[in-house]
Amino acid sequence: MGVTMVDMENVERGPLLKRWSEEWLSALAESEPELRLRVGLPAGFRRGPSHAPRHPAVARHPRAHGLGGAAFTLLRQVADLLPGDAAAECGMTVEDAREAIELQQWEMALDLLIEIAEVHPVPLALWGMLSESARQMMLDRSRRRCEWHGWEVRHGTVRTRLTLLGADKGGRRSAFSGDGRLRPLWDIGSRAPDRQREVRIARLWVECVQELGPDETADVRFAPLSPEQWRHLKPGDVITMHEGRPAVGTATVIEVRPPRT
Repeated sequence: MGVTMVDMENVERGPLLKRWSEEWLSALAESEPELRLRVGLPAGFRRGPSHAPRHPAVARHPRAHGLGGAAFTLLRQVADLLPGDAAAECGMTVEDAREAIELQQWEMALDLLIEIAEVHPVPLALWGMLSESARQMMLDRSRRRCEWHGWEVRHGTVRTRLTLLGADKGGRRSAFSGDGRLRPLWDIGSRAPDRQREVRIARLWVECVQELGPDETADVRFAPLSPEQWRHLKPGDVITMHEGRPAVGTATVIEVRPPRT
């Protein structure tokens, strides 16, 4: 269902949720030395300034004391299912992921397997395994990333290069988190029965960066509320992002792929 430009005046933007740090394992290992072997950190490990947890409750989280081998078994299974010569854009391979698993560098192994799977199309079930591994390791952003790719397998891929307008041009005054929670409105050229311009809802995932702010540009992926209404888009098309009037961003389509299921 579309939303007309008149309806947009009544759209309310909810606050973005803060996520916990994905580096909670280091905080846990420092505060609970007896768990070092279970989480796979070397005995001499010390948390540096860059590993400071973002949430004080992370090291006390009850799930931390129930870490088992299920997530790590899933990582091994995923490594076995990927082609032997598969590699990520950075050049690292499945063998590098297996080595990280053997060294119990779980988060590194997960990141590598995700990056390899992004380059080499994989079935929905494999994204489900990676998502479950991330969930058990309490890596929320990684879990969301895997679930996003699983969604694309079912519904297709739309990628654009998005530029946010600055406040001086009527755009945003602050950055937003690029982890797929924001659901802005998009003018993709649709028209209502009365010929009034109609906008569509789609979540977006920002590639390579955690946040996107005013006057910044990044490649983003879309998860439309009604994917079938976006099928007409093709590379080179220009669409606009709205959170009211006027537009707050302009995006050029760079890739469109159909569902793989």
